[in-house]
Amino acid sequence: MELMRLSTFEQPARRAFLARQRLLRLLASCEGKFTLLDELLREYMTERILIFTEQNTMAYAVAARYLIPAISHETALSSWCL
Repeated sequence: MELMRLSTFEQPARRAFLARQRLLRLLASCEGKFTLLDELLREYMTERILIFTEQNTMAYAVAARYLIPAISHETALSSWCL
């Protein structure tokens, strides 16, 4: 991402990058997403499901809310069930 690269050298780009990060965190926490996820989980209750998120914080929020495991780049390989 060009903005990320520029943010290491230019203060206005850094401010823009941090603002984008704050916006993504805000959007990730929107309650409407959880409402829709509730509906989908009820609809596909008998199916195996993978839930993908753009942000790790959202993945951990979903995991905590629904008591399901979260897998991210931070997850140790030994904790995966293969």
